[in-house]
Amino acid sequence: MTPAAPAEPVARREILSWCLYDFANSAFSVIITTVVFSRYFQQFVVEGDAKLGSLLWGIAISASMLVIGLASPILGAMADLSGGKKRGLLIFTAIAVAGTAALYFVGPGDVILGMILFVAANIGFSGSFSFYNGFLPEITTEEDVGRVSGMGFAWGYVGGLVCLGVCLPLLWKPWTPATLGSVRASYLVTAAFFALFSAPIFLWLRERSPARAPISFGPLARAGFGRLGETFRDVRRYADLFKFLIAFLIYNDAIETVIFFSPVFASEVLGFTDAEVLYLFAAVQATAFIGAWGLAAVTDRVGARRMVALTLVVWVALVLWAYFITDKSLFWVMALTAGLVLGPCQAASRSLMSLFVPQGRSAEFFGFFSISGKFSAILGPLVFGWTTYAFGSHRAGLLSTLAFFATGLALLFTVNVARGREAAAG
Repeated sequence: MTPAAPAEPVARREILSWCLYDFANSAFSVIITTVVFSRYFQQFVVEGDAKLGSLLWGIAISASMLVIGLASPILGAMADLSGGKKRGLLIFTAIAVAGTAALYFVGPGDVILGMILFVAANIGFSGSFSFYNGFLPEITTEEDVGRVSGMGFAWGYVGGLVCLGVCLPLLWKPWTPATLGSVRASYLVTAAFFALFSAPIFLWLRERSPARAPISFGPLARAGFGRLGETFRDVRRYADLFKFLIAFLIYNDAIETVIFFSPVFASEVLGFTDAEVLYLFAAVQATAFIGAWGLAAVTDRVGARRMVALTLVVWVALVLWAYFITDKSLFWVMALTAGLVLGPCQAASRSLMSLFVPQGRSAEFFGFFSISGKFSAILGPLVFGWTTYAFGSHRAGLLSTLAFFATGLALLFTVNVARGREAAAG
C-alpha cells in the first residue's frame, strides 16, 4: 500500500524505538558477518587455507539465507493473521542474541561447530527483518516513509560504529593464538549490545495489526500457506511488486557479497593489518551514516526508484575501480565512497517496497522483501567463493559481482511505480 496516516497516532518514542532496533542489530552485522567473526572463521577456524575459508564461509551464509528465505513469507503471513509481528520479532531476536553469544565457544579447528552456530545466529538476525520491516508502513505516511526508513539505516550505522568502538580494546592487538580469547569475547559484547538496545521496540512500539483470537500453530500455519498461495495466484495483479523483488534480489546480491568479503579482500589482497581493517570499517560506518541520514529526505523528493538506480550506477563504478586498486590509500577512498551510497540504496529500496504493500499484509509482503534480500545472499557469496577458489584470486571474485549489479539495474527500470501503487491500493 502507499503508506497513509496510521489509524492511531504514532508517538515519537515509537519511531525512536524502531530506529533503535536498527542500532541494535547492526552490531551483529558489523562484528559477526563483516569485520570480526567472518575473518576469524576464514583465517583461524579454517586453519591454514584462506581461500578454502572463503568457500566455507560462503556456504555457511548461503545455508542460513536459504532457510530463512524460504520461511520468511510464511512467517510474515502468520504474523499478519495473528496480529503477532512483535512476538515473531522477539523470538528471532532471542535466537540471534543466543547464537551470537554461543560463538564464543568456537575455537581454531571447530569448523562444523562454527558453521552451525553462525547459521543459527544468522537465521535469527535475518528472520527478524520480516517482522521489523513490516512495521514501517504502519508508522509512516507517504510523505515521510523515505525519511523514516533512512533514519533507521542511519541509526544502524551509528550502532555498528558504537559497538565496534566498544569492542576495539578486545580487537586492536594483532590476532595471534595468544589474543584469540579476546577476539572471541567480542561476540559476548555484541550479544549484550544487541539485547540491550533492541529492548525499547518491545516496550514502546505498539502492535497496530487488528487483534485476533488466539489460533494454535497448526491452523495458523495452514492459513499462512493458504494466504501465500493466494498471493502467488495474484502475481499478475502485483506484477510490478514482484519485478521489483526480483531486481532487488539480484542487485542486493552484489551488495551483500561485497560487504561479506571486503574485509578478507582488504587483508589478503592489499595487506591491511588487523587494526587497519577495524579502522577502515569504522570509517565506512561513519560515511554510511552520513549517506543514509543526509539523503533520506532527498529520496522522498526524487523518488525511491531513481535513488536506487543512481546508487547502483555508483556501485558499478566502485567495483571496477576496486578491481584495479593496488594502493591502500586509494582503497580507503573507494571504501568511504561505497559507504556514502550503501545507506541510501538500502533505505530507498525499503521505501520503494513500502509503496507496493497492500493494507493489512505488511509482514507477509515484507516477508517477500526478506526472501529477496536473503536469497540475494545465497548465490553471490557462492559465486564469489567459487570464483576466488577456482581462479586463486579475490580480485576475480570481486569482478563476479558486476553481472549482478548490471542485471538488477536493468530490471529495476521495468518497474512501474504508479501502477504498483494502484495495485496495492486496489
